[in-house]
Amino acid sequence: MDKGLFTFLFIGLIAIYLSTNFIGSLQEDVDKESGSYNKKSEYEQYYSVDIVGDRVLNVQELDTKKQLEAWNKSELKEELLELFPDFEGMKRYINGKIIGDALQTKLLERIDSVEIQFLSGTLNGEQSKAKLKSIE
Repeated sequence: MDKGLFTFLFIGLIAIYLSTNFIGSLQEDVDKESGSYNKKSEYEQYYSVDIVGDRVLNVQELDTKKQLEAWNKSELKEELLELFPDFEGMKRYINGKIIGDALQTKLLERIDSVEIQFLSGTLNGEQSKAKLKSIE
């Protein structure tokens, strides 16, 4: 009888240990998700969805500095860099996904500058991407 009771308690303790670890890992995941949501929510208000269903960054009402901050935190920036070296595609992307004259102008000017330097051989691919990434 003592052997059966010992086995029952041992299995019970293992079940409790596994349950608390599982619940603890779920709680950590929830904490991580809520933390990242709070970080994104600062600029999330500037996104809208266009008629086609694509996300658009609308920073028209912000000053130039805030527009650049929103752009630098945007996932649209990474999508733009994936289009490299299709400079015309990058320009179409900016015109279609960004609403904000100051930001659009800065981005288009930077793309034109990098395109000239890339095609002339002054910049290689990595340098061009770095220059496109750092718009201030």
